[in-house]
Amino acid sequence: MAIRNPGAVIVTVDVTARTIQAGDVVNVGGQAFEVLNLIEHPGQGKALRFTSGEVLTMHSKTRLTVNRAVRKWGRG
Repeated sequence: MAIRNPGAVIVTVDVTARTIQAGDVVNVGGQAFEVLNLIEHPGQGKALRFTSGEVLTMHSKTRLTVNRAVRKWGRG
């Protein structure tokens, strides 16, 4: 996963269907898939569409570990 913003760092985050975000990177079978967009499903589930075109459905109780780019906090 390349950092597109030099003011960001990559962190590992546990997510659910409620907290997953576009831009998160999910590793499946040793391959990284970046979330392009999210499609809401009834019952609090979501379909994750990856930049590669694949789709993964997260149910309301699904938990994943993802890599996420977050902004660095600078010193005042």
